[in-house]
Amino acid sequence: MAIHQLFRALVSAGFSTYIIYLVKIDALQYYIAPRMEIYVKLSAIVLMMFAVVQVFAMFAGARGRRVDCGCEHPPSSSAWRNAITYVLLFSPLAFGYFLPDLALGSDLVDKKGIVLSRSEPVTPAAPREATPARTPVSEPEPLQDEQLLQTFLTGDLYEDQYASMAVRLIKQDPMIVREDAYLEMITAIDLFMNRFVGKRVQIEGFVYRTEEMAADEFVVARMAMDCCSADATPYGFLVQSQGASRFAEDTWIRVTGTIGTADWGGVEIVKIEAAEVADIDSPETPYVYPNYEALDEPPTQE
Repeated sequence: MAIHQLFRALVSAGFSTYIIYLVKIDALQYYIAPRMEIYVKLSAIVLMMFAVVQVFAMFAGARGRRVDCGCEHPPSSSAWRNAITYVLLFSPLAFGYFLPDLALGSDLVDKKGIVLSRSEPVTPAAPREATPARTPVSEPEPLQDEQLLQTFLTGDLYEDQYASMAVRLIKQDPMIVREDAYLEMITAIDLFMNRFVGKRVQIEGFVYRTEEMAADEFVVARMAMDCCSADATPYGFLVQSQGASRFAEDTWIRVTGTIGTADWGGVEIVKIEAAEVADIDSPETPYVYPNYEALDEPPTQE
């Protein structure tokens, strides 16, 4: 029994120490969304307390004292079963300690596929068709915020919740896709793309490309996380740039260009015709997260 208590203490203390280590080097963000971090940090305290209890019970048992709940639930007598159990418990710790802490990038996108339309996800393997050039829509006449908002409302509950965001964006030149509202802004642009054709936009992300893309095309992408890295999903916009070939995959860039559209496997998607593409440092926080409060912000005053 003592050996099982020792292994339980080591496993619990190991996970607790690993969480503390991730917090210390500011790498917890690679695995957990900010809103979940407090719970993970609290779990480190609970795990360490459990490890202390197991060590105390082990030494008490060595002195002939019984420290348990009084129930009869002895460990399995099968050495193989016990060995497999502890190997499964220690394996994640070994991977965590010895593998580098890196943000997810193109490797994951290759497996999951890139989402180029928030309204209708598509994968990069879809066949391409040429899209004729489109004439940019004319700029709307100056309107008051409420009047302009009414022109974006469609009666669709999902689309209408992004109308206020669309109003704020269309009044900017260029439209700046902010990191703290990345998903909400690209969704608004995607839902009302025909209203944004011809507008200038600025967006940051990492470079991703597939074999199906032309030599002057790539995707500027970000990994979006809701809860943890297991649910991370790549989102982005297709970019057309004369200097596309000089940017390697996973290079962090800032793209400034004009909104257009393209056909991707029968789905109309946003395309940015780049005027400038610049290298940037990777952000301190590699992921973006849902921020539904951003949808409730009132349109900015001119």
